[in-house]
Amino acid sequence: MNSSSAAFPLIDAAGVQSPAVPGSLAETGIDREVLLSLLLKICYTSSQTTTELAAARMLLPIPLIAEMLEDLRRDNLAEILGSSGPLGFRFTLSQKGRDRAMRAMDVSGYVGPAPVSLEAYTASVELQAAARPPVNPEQISESLAALTLTDEARMLAGLAVTGNRSLFVYGPAGNGKTSICLSLRKALTEGVWIPHCISIEQQMIRIYDAQVHELLELPN
Repeated sequence: MNSSSAAFPLIDAAGVQSPAVPGSLAETGIDREVLLSLLLKICYTSSQTTTELAAARMLLPIPLIAEMLEDLRRDNLAEILGSSGPLGFRFTLSQKGRDRAMRAMDVSGYVGPAPVSLEAYTASVELQAAARPPVNPEQISESLAALTLTDEARMLAGLAVTGNRSLFVYGPAGNGKTSICLSLRKALTEGVWIPHCISIEQQMIRIYDAQVHELLELPN
């Protein structure tokens, strides 16, 4: 718990512990240059943008985007075109900024929400595994009731889920892999929080996949 709390701050949302919104670039746990490169790539994908739009794409507070924008402006990588509201600006990349963004694209083509560190991701997995209510055999049996499985397959699936362990399901197409995984999900009564992606050095690794993950709203 202590190591998890050190990796990222937590808030309590109606009894559900969740990662807090970072109040500074340092609190993201990500190297400043990695975040600046991501902002450059976001700007590169549109002729001009605003601090509000960049914040929505990176899922970071507007003040953090404004701080990074000032870094880009000071380094002659971006030009401010005018105000976009009480807290934001319209801006575009300079030629130097576009060149830098293209080089960043060569390193990683990821453009999207800001990543979390590998350390924070590992800590989040450990924290949630320790806090998750145990799954009992009855829940496993009920979730798999509609499937025709061998006793050994049911036992292995149950051991993996009840023990918070990984389960590698493999085999030829059509042998029921997806059905087993979807059924086992019914035994897990709570959602989990995962990052959109993690950063390892200069590489971004996507975690969130809209095809397999469902977004849940935090309780008020």
